Amino acid sequence: MIVAASTPSPSRPTAPRRARWSGDSAASTVTATGPSGATERRVDGTGVSLSGSLSLFEDDTLLFQAATGKGVGRYFNDPISATGLALAPGGNLELLRMSGATLYYQHKWAPDWMTVAGASTLSVSDDGLRAPDALRRIIYSSVNLIHRLTPTLIVGGEVLWGEATRVDGSSATNARVQLSVRYLIF
Repeated sequence: MIVAASTPSPSRPTAPRRARWSGDSAASTVTATGPSGATERRVDGTGVSLSGSLSLFEDDTLLFQAATGKGVGRYFNDPISATGLALAPGGNLELLRMSGATLYYQHKWAPDWMTVAGASTLSVSDDGLRAPDALRRIIYSSVNLIHRLTPTLIVGGEVLWGEATRVDGSSATNARVQLSVRYLIF
């Protein structure tokens, strides 16, 4: 939900609503957003997000999230999620429908070695309100290998691949290798 003013109104329901379930080897969360409490210029978003994790084997974890709706850009970690608004004819702001999913698998090879591999996708609707060169869809996948050299020093490498498609249908792909060093101060 995007609000230009935050004057609450008792006649409107509050959002978001959340339900969480946890067990010994799994957890999931469902979040729904809806109109919140603004009485001045507002754009109300609605949507649903389902996320969770499932423990597999000894130290492996399956992580997932799926979300869809209007005004749900905060649930995505992609650059086009910040573009969930469009300027409609007449100067009104319109929310765009966004849908996305993420699925990642985390495997611990040994106490100091770990790999995370998975993919995500995000699509933004085009109701004729967006420029032809605006991003419409992103598909992304990655796999890494991380090693904890000392309790405070972590090193790793990652291979990433992505494809971006614009509103006009043109698309491009990119791949890269990333090396990281992280030193923990605290």
